[in-house]
Amino acid sequence: MDITILWYMAGVTFFFCTLEEYHLDRLDFPCFHGVSEGTVLQLFVCIFTAIVGTNFWLNEIELLGNKISYNYIALYSFFSVSMLFSLYSLFKIFNNASVKVIEVLYNMIAFTLLVGNMIFFICLSGEDTYTYKYPKLIIYMYGFVFSKLMVN
Repeated sequence: MDITILWYMAGVTFFFCTLEEYHLDRLDFPCFHGVSEGTVLQLFVCIFTAIVGTNFWLNEIELLGNKISYNYIALYSFFSVSMLFSLYSLFKIFNNASVKVIEVLYNMIAFTLLVGNMIFFICLSGEDTYTYKYPKLIIYMYGFVFSKLMVN
């Protein structure tokens, strides 16, 4: 489930970046950008996992009196950075006087429903369902619907 949510976070950052480009007719890249650097960071995490093995992420560290595994530290870190970049894109969109707020909200509703439903579905499904046995099916389904949203 964690890798699926990590994949969603990349999609969320990409969506807000595309939304920014659509409504502002330009895409300004700062020196550190969520989509590009986030993708490279995920690539390095995958390569690192291939080298050290998946059991590395199950190791625990004591943090503020609680034991937490490395995979949750990485997940929360990626989530925080992804949300910061998404909020920054929204800030740039809403700061433009020529942007119609209702159009932006309309675009966000469909995407929010998609991501919310997919995460809700994953969180409620048990370990004996297709979600855990075949996570690629969920990723493919999300990918097809996501690409349809991006094209329209």
